[in-house]
Amino acid sequence: MNKQEFLNALERSLQSIPYEERMRTIAYYEELIDDRLEAGEEESFIIHSLGSVESIARDILSGEEAYPIPERPRKSGLTIALLVLGFPLWGPLLIVAFVLIFIFYLLLFLPVLILGVLSPSFLLSALLGLVGLPFLALESGLPQGFPALLLQGGASLFLLGLSLLCAVGTVYTAKSVVKLGKVVWRALLSRFQRRRNEA
Repeated sequence: MNKQEFLNALERSLQSIPYEERMRTIAYYEELIDDRLEAGEEESFIIHSLGSVESIARDILSGEEAYPIPERPRKSGLTIALLVLGFPLWGPLLIVAFVLIFIFYLLLFLPVLILGVLSPSFLLSALLGLVGLPFLALESGLPQGFPALLLQGGASLFLLGLSLLCAVGTVYTAKSVVKLGKVVWRALLSRFQRRRNEA
């Protein structure tokens, strides 16, 4: 059963209560499901954890609390003491995990950074080469310095082309890296969310 089927079945089961209360209840469960979906839980797991539509409708119709508040497990004094005493073990591991995630994202964005630095460097070199052409012509003389002018002009145009290629590469690489970064981040969050739900 998906979210929409669950909400439709719940609405049909609550036909005997006033319209406003019915819509408030449906809105509550819809928001509850949406919040848990955004947190990375699977839709089928959420629907299953809410219980059957019949039991929810029976509770609401019998006058019990329509909006159950999930109980959060409380940390006992022993748990807190173990967390504090275990910090020398799990603290460095947590720091290493953050450092590894930072290095991963740094390496992920490194091609974008390199291309982003190369593009203006090539552009500046090309512009300096093109600006220097008249000075080279005056210095070397036109008939004898023609090969040097041709070489510098060609190199400048080549660097201009490289600059444009690096600029386009920067844009496309940045888009791809951002998409990949989002996928990796969502995968990490969903893995931790699943483990938290299993506990």
